[in-house]
Amino acid sequence: MRYGLSWLLLISAPTAILAGDPVAAPAAREQPSAEAEAAFLAGDYARSLSMVAAQANACTAARPGDARCFELLGTASNLATLAGDGAAGLEWARRALTLAEATLGPRHPDSAVAQNNMGSAFATLGRYQEAVEAGDALYFEGARYLEV
Repeated sequence: MRYGLSWLLLISAPTAILAGDPVAAPAAREQPSAEAEAAFLAGDYARSLSMVAAQANACTAARPGDARCFELLGTASNLATLAGDGAAGLEWARRALTLAEATLGPRHPDSAVAQNNMGSAFATLGRYQEAVEAGDALYFEGARYLEV
């Protein structure tokens, strides 16, 4: 069985489900390279991040505003946070959130994933109040969506 970088976006699947709308098929999205995946599996998060970041920057430069770049941005956010660089994780998460909200809407699961990634980055930076606020925003959005 092949595990890789794609699972990083599933870390926050429970909060993403609360956001509501169906997720675009992952096959339509740009995926991290096999080399980035191999570095990740070897535990070399910094090297994997370097490769995924280059892919994400190339994707967003070639296709500005295209949701197919979301997975690369989200993966870069998670890799930076795993590598202990909360500031970079936060920047990648902000880019992912901006893209998701602009292309898919604020209630799309990708927006929730990016918001959750921001909370993780805030926590890595020791900015716990902002991490809690990011989580609260997800909770209240999910609760509002579930109200009939």
